[in-house]
Amino acid sequence: MFLTKLTRLFQIVLLSGILLSHIKIASEQFTGGGQAQLVEGRAIIVRQGKEMEIGPYPTDFKDQDLIQTFDKGKVIL
Repeated sequence: MFLTKLTRLFQIVLLSGILLSHIKIASEQFTGGGQAQLVEGRAIIVRQGKEMEIGPYPTDFKDQDLIQTFDKGKVIL
């Protein structure tokens, strides 16, 4: 009985943590602009139909830009 309640409490805490992390990610998507820095792999910014490569140096992005990664690419914003 105690183990079942402890397991349920752990599940609730874990689910809450997952939901809170998604809220933070979603809120960062609506900042309107900022800088993207390529961490690993290949990535591009698509702005008004034009593609711009993200290099190892910081790249500015604007509202409505699409950041696309390829081959396990990772971009930090």
